[in-house]
Amino acid sequence: SEAESAYGFGVSLADVGAVDGDGTPDVAVGTHDSLDGPPQGVQGFVRLFSGATGATLFDVTQPPSIQKDAFGAQVA
Repeated sequence: SEAESAYGFGVSLADVGAVDGDGTPDVAVGTHDSLDGPPQGVQGFVRLFSGATGATLFDVTQPPSIQKDAFGAQVA
């Protein structure tokens, strides 16, 4: 997928609890670098994965109002 091809993907990991409410802890994986695919132009992001299925739950991308180069570098 796009996230796994981003430079630095996995530089930060965190157990975020059962975000999707299924009772199995989910995982947040971050990178401080951009995506090669959608959404375009994002510098740094965090992707949440289901701990039960490994499916992508959602992405948290750097808001345009934040001009930091390290967004996604730490998710804990």
